[in-house]
Amino acid sequence: MAQFNENSMGAIFQNRAQQYGDKTLVIYKSKSGKWEEISWNKLNEMVRDLSMFLIKRGVQPGDKGFTQPTLIGVKNVGCFKV
Repeated sequence: MAQFNENSMGAIFQNRAQQYGDKTLVIYKSKSGKWEEISWNKLNEMVRDLSMFLIKRGVQPGDKGFTQPTLIGVKNVGCFKV
């Protein structure tokens, strides 16, 4: 089942997204007051998009200086939180 060796947060996340797919991962209340759901697949897609954005901006493994909102994308690229 696991496609990635679980030696990083990014690999663990990828494996769980593969395992749980369209099951709900997050439920949150939007600004409009409506409850919204995000599946494992949707969050994985968002993480991939953020990862590709960071790579296109020149972020490389080992780079420093990111905060919590970008943590999963940063981990996917191989960087770490400082």
